[in-house]
Amino acid sequence: MKGKIFTQLLALVCLFIPLKDKAGNRNDSTACLYLVGVIENATESADTCFIEFITPDMKIDTLFLKPGRKKFRCQLRKNEYYTVRISKKGYVPKLICINTEMLNDPGRLGWFEFETSLFKKETAEKLNKDALDFPVAIIYFDRQKETFAYNENYTKDLLKELYKPGSRQ
Repeated sequence: MKGKIFTQLLALVCLFIPLKDKAGNRNDSTACLYLVGVIENATESADTCFIEFITPDMKIDTLFLKPGRKKFRCQLRKNEYYTVRISKKGYVPKLICINTEMLNDPGRLGWFEFETSLFKKETAEKLNKDALDFPVAIIYFDRQKETFAYNENYTKDLLKELYKPGSRQ
């Protein structure tokens, strides 16, 4: 029961926050974040790895990692919400939420780099199915540090749920 409540709460956070209007700031298309991602196991097979960037208004941009490649780079616009879906045949898709909302324009391009791996479908059978449906990270602009960061507590909690014994499987 607790796992189901946790799952529903996370769904509300990740799905409904992006729908909130930011009083006219949503139309600014200036790049503010240089995102670098490494998919550690993207080279395990000859299949293409896809990275999709989905905005609340369902605009989708897709990057393709050619076989043998595991690193991608892109620039994201400020004052936008993105759901990044990383997928590959034979693996469970992984989600990352990114909020590029910034109160003050720092006048420079921010930088965020991450590494991740995808779960093979066979491995995912042993994990909490509810937790697999949620983003593994929430990236945002930290106003105090004036840099992009991720919510470490959220990721830790999600990982606990993912590997929780007795979860719905």
